[in-house]
Amino acid sequence: MAREGGAIQPIRLGRPAMVAAAVYLAAGIFAFWPAWVHGPSRTGTASRGDLVMFYWFLAHAAASLPRLTELFFTHSLAWPHGVNLLANTSVPLLGIIAAPLTLASGPVASLDVLGALGIATSSFSAYVLARRWAGYEPAALLAGFVYLLAGGLVSSAAFGHLMMLFAVFQPLMLLVADQTLRLKRGDPVRMGFLLGVLAIAQFFVSTEVLAQDALVGALCLAACLALFPHASRDRAALAVKFFGTAAGTTLVVLGYPMWYAVDGPGHVTGLVHPHLTASGVHLPGVVFPKVTPASPFLCHLVGYCGPTGSPGGLGLPLIAVLVASVWLCRRLALARFALAMALVCFVMSLGARPYFHATGKPFVAFPLPFALLDHLPVLDNMGPMRFDNPEALFIGLLVAMGVARLAGRGVVPAGPSPSAGPSPSAGPTPSAGPSPSMTGVIAMSVVVLALVPIFPPWPYHFTSVTVPEFFTSPALAQIPPGSPVLTYPFPSNGDANLPWDAPMLWQAAGNFRFRLIGGYVMAPSGPTGRATFSPQASSTVSQLFQEADFGVPAADASRSAIGRVRAELARWNVSVVLVQPGLPGSTAAAAVVTRALGKPARGIGGMEVWYDVQGALLTRQR
Repeated sequence: MAREGGAIQPIRLGRPAMVAAAVYLAAGIFAFWPAWVHGPSRTGTASRGDLVMFYWFLAHAAASLPRLTELFFTHSLAWPHGVNLLANTSVPLLGIIAAPLTLASGPVASLDVLGALGIATSSFSAYVLARRWAGYEPAALLAGFVYLLAGGLVSSAAFGHLMMLFAVFQPLMLLVADQTLRLKRGDPVRMGFLLGVLAIAQFFVSTEVLAQDALVGALCLAACLALFPHASRDRAALAVKFFGTAAGTTLVVLGYPMWYAVDGPGHVTGLVHPHLTASGVHLPGVVFPKVTPASPFLCHLVGYCGPTGSPGGLGLPLIAVLVASVWLCRRLALARFALAMALVCFVMSLGARPYFHATGKPFVAFPLPFALLDHLPVLDNMGPMRFDNPEALFIGLLVAMGVARLAGRGVVPAGPSPSAGPSPSAGPTPSAGPSPSMTGVIAMSVVVLALVPIFPPWPYHFTSVTVPEFFTSPALAQIPPGSPVLTYPFPSNGDANLPWDAPMLWQAAGNFRFRLIGGYVMAPSGPTGRATFSPQASSTVSQLFQEADFGVPAADASRSAIGRVRAELARWNVSVVLVQPGLPGSTAAAAVVTRALGKPARGIGGMEVWYDVQGALLTRQR
């Protein structure tokens, strides 16, 4: 938005912007092409557990619209304790937006559509910012693809990580700040309110990314103070109004939700993902992004052993293009700022102490700045690899300015003096001259070729999603609404070779008629409140079901263990037990339930079903 004649006018997006949006949308559709060809029953294969988790989040958000309080906390999983959804990556804003499609076609279709839209909107937001800074549409188009391919958006799309894929807000926040502080366009109070709205939207997509936004914003201010002290002092009063309004707007709306996520019912303590917070990007993978083998964590625990590339991978060609762009635009204040922020984000992405993955030896003998976050609440759970997104954004801006400079379009030929700092004239001005020179065409072609080494293996591989007939048949109505159900597989963060997450899909297909014991979701574990992704996995029935997976017969379960199973079924007030036949441990799991309840199951709709569990327990007591 820009202030012209005392009124705030929207930034005009003409035909070139519509073409750019169409190109990015085509890229998103191509990435998810099998889903469009085969319909809404197709799912990605990069990490089934994470994908199912987001299917569940989307389905739950759609089912919770009549009772919005369930967007914060739910008892549908991990019964009877429940789950703090704001402490999870539940993406409630995206769930609400996609609710009509979820209700009509299911959560699998919604995630496929949101995946394509995440690629398109994130790239387009970078394009809008690059168009402002470079002033040349083709160069801005390339900046959007650098943002998409050089950061973590591609891997986020493959794993269904919607909270990271929708990286649309960071470029827009920077655009709003640029409008207000550098160009002095727009009333600072109104623009601050707009920044607050963007922060609120970001919170309901990803609380972690919002914390990163705040940190990156603070680093941007520090960079401006260091690079342009005179201009920064001139804009101090403007900045106070702008950021004060943004902070006030954010706190008024998010005060209670932020408390709920951090200290509300069912909140967790300690590190959520120790494997993410402990290590940063793979240093050789920055230069050679496709030579890094699949992560042992992904392969052994998640079950995906295919190529993943390297988080933060750039490749030699793109690095060379970046160096050339920095040299060409070295006199531009915006370029110096973008370079400083790209370097800062790169250092942060290395983590506290980067090391070589092959040898496990540290790359440096001293901790890097990221180590300071280990002692700060909330920020201590931030993964260093997450900084590859803002790093890619600033790299894309630098590349766009370099291309525009070579093309003789957009960027002001002579930048300000080093002491002048950014000013309304110290940046790009839209060009209206003839078509770009052959040098510009060659520069754009070189950038396209530089992106080839980091282009992902699109389209993603998909497989079919099936749900037993029981959950879409009239037999489901025999389960009392809202009653707890025990299932085999036991829903948890379990063996990747088994469909341990399937019950969450069953629950979504059954429109959340029943509550689940367990779940693949983050919840506190024990009195310490430490995070676990397998709530109730330490229960006796869960342990016996796990033993069944490894071929331990039910007859080996002791009488006392069966007694503890009965006690758990009674304590959880379980009304129905469901066992999916045909799995390695199905026979042993069914035998455990039969021993506990003293009656056989009924085969209905592809499931082994025990109704009236509490009645069977009372009969056993007599």
